[in-house]
Amino acid sequence: VRAMRGGAAQIVRLPLELGDFRTALRRIAIQFGHADGQCRTITVLGASEGCGASTIALNLASEIGLIKCTPCILAEESFSFGRLANYLGIAPQSTIPDLLNDVELLDAERVRGSLTNVEENLQVLVGSYESISPVKPAREDVLKLFGLVRQLTDVIVVDGRYTYDDVAFDFVTQSQQIVL
Repeated sequence: VRAMRGGAAQIVRLPLELGDFRTALRRIAIQFGHADGQCRTITVLGASEGCGASTIALNLASEIGLIKCTPCILAEESFSFGRLANYLGIAPQSTIPDLLNDVELLDAERVRGSLTNVEENLQVLVGSYESISPVKPAREDVLKLFGLVRQLTDVIVVDGRYTYDDVAFDFVTQSQQIVL
């Protein structure tokens, strides 16, 4: 009781049993908003502008959240000018360029605060939507951001862009599924 009142999230009895210890660690990770390392990443890529990739990504993320009853985050790979905020008619408090402007302060809680709820089990992380952002983020910073996003959900759908630069290929190589 003293340990729990002292702030312990889980208690493991001694002698330590590995299975019990791992279960406690998984429970702590989930309790504090970190997915159990099983985040599934699906990247949707279009061949050209206007081919419908954003619409497919949006519908896919919505249906996954609805049918699987599991949290899903839809994130734009577009950093300079996104479309999802306008498609959904939302005004997010912050965007991907906002997060990437202060990479030193980037952590899971800041990313969580940047997510906008769209419907049950669907949140979005959008690119700049009111103006074209001059942010040209470093590859490492983008990967750090999306690594933090993966900690917050079970499924992430990335609305990719057809730029086919290094960052786009990083998303493809780290995805479990790719929709072309």
